[in-house]
Amino acid sequence: KKGSVKTIGNTIPKGICGTGLVDIVAQLLSDGAIDETGHMEKDFSLSYGVTLTQEDVREFQQAKSAVCSGIQTLIKDAGISFEDVEKAYISGGFSEKLSIKNAVKTGLLPEELSSKCVAINNSSLLGTVKYACGENDLSAFLHNAEYTDLSSTDCFSELFIENMMF
Repeated sequence: KKGSVKTIGNTIPKGICGTGLVDIVAQLLSDGAIDETGHMEKDFSLSYGVTLTQEDVREFQQAKSAVCSGIQTLIKDAGISFEDVEKAYISGGFSEKLSIKNAVKTGLLPEELSSKCVAINNSSLLGTVKYACGENDLSAFLHNAEYTDLSSTDCFSELFIENMMF
């Protein structure tokens, strides 16, 4: 909701969390306060002395470009298309609160995955603990796992530059 602030623990804001940053940038893009290059005319005061600066937006652009470019590179490297993806699970400490719509609007997630994304809170850690406690054999997973060094791929750097724009 525009103009409202919600904090973890209902305390006075001290900064901006990751999901909050995604939502704020998406709103400022919609309002025209941030242009497609990421430029802001002035810093944006949020609440209680918390301010979104041009530097914050630039750092967000780099992070969102890296994530989106990484996804696009892995899709290409696997020799598949976005249509081949049935579900894309978004996991991590902040994933449960992530607005997929705003993540797509900002370019954090590719638009082609917008209807296929499912956010799950900390699934990688929970899954690992459950699997390890069940005395399961991880060798099948280890045998099928592949490592991709994104910096050594042909297209990552090119995609990174393209995805810097909003």
